[in-house]
Amino acid sequence: LFGLNLARERAQSARRILVVEGYVDCVACHQSGYGETVAVLGTALTDMHVQMLRRYVESVVLVFDGDEAGVKAADRALEIVLNGQLDVRLAVLPGDRDPADLLTGGQAEVFERALEGAADALEFRWQRFLQTFEADRESGPARREATNAFLQFLAQMPTLHAGDALQRGMWAVRVGQLLGLEPREAQQALRRFLRGHPGRLAGTAAPTESAPRPKDDPEQAALRQIVEVLLNEPGYYDLARDVLTGAQIGDPDLAEVARQ
Repeated sequence: LFGLNLARERAQSARRILVVEGYVDCVACHQSGYGETVAVLGTALTDMHVQMLRRYVESVVLVFDGDEAGVKAADRALEIVLNGQLDVRLAVLPGDRDPADLLTGGQAEVFERALEGAADALEFRWQRFLQTFEADRESGPARREATNAFLQFLAQMPTLHAGDALQRGMWAVRVGQLLGLEPREAQQALRRFLRGHPGRLAGTAAPTESAPRPKDDPEQAALRQIVEVLLNEPGYYDLARDVLTGAQIGDPDLAEVARQ
């Protein structure tokens, strides 16, 4: 990891590390005020890289241009995310520009916007599937095709097979939120794909905006996910009954569900 010796102190205060592809990009980032940057020097992010990064931060932003390398980076990032090792986001730069081009060419604001718009690795890959199937509408056959292809892709990830039922339950919640599916439906679909019998999803509803949910803070979001997982996997309730009393939950309806 080129530049880690210089980046680690700044990374701890910034609470993130930026990962770029080449040393020239890394140098340009440091010279432009992004001292939390390291470079992988043209290789894929490896497990050894991840272990090194985890010593300093829990959040990593992979910076790539919008070509096939970005898709490959997203695939590798998903494996890391499925392992639960790091919070990985992907920042895609426009066209064939790299960080050094933008930062030395008077376009630092373009680079900053890309960082601000960095997408969760799972969401990034889902959007790529939507583009592949030209599903620019919120529902319809193209979206169903993209959904099935995306679930098939996830099912091929070795780390998802290796995880326990609780971990898969957490992923079902995330996938359901992303695809506009109920958590139970998403979990059933993942199970089918993991068994190698995908079947077909009857339909894929777009996420509704008619009754927006208040944005949770991180703790409340985590509690909500735990309750959703327990609703899908009640066998884990005994592990949580002593700590999940409902008193910690701000949403009164969700708190009542937890108490029950």
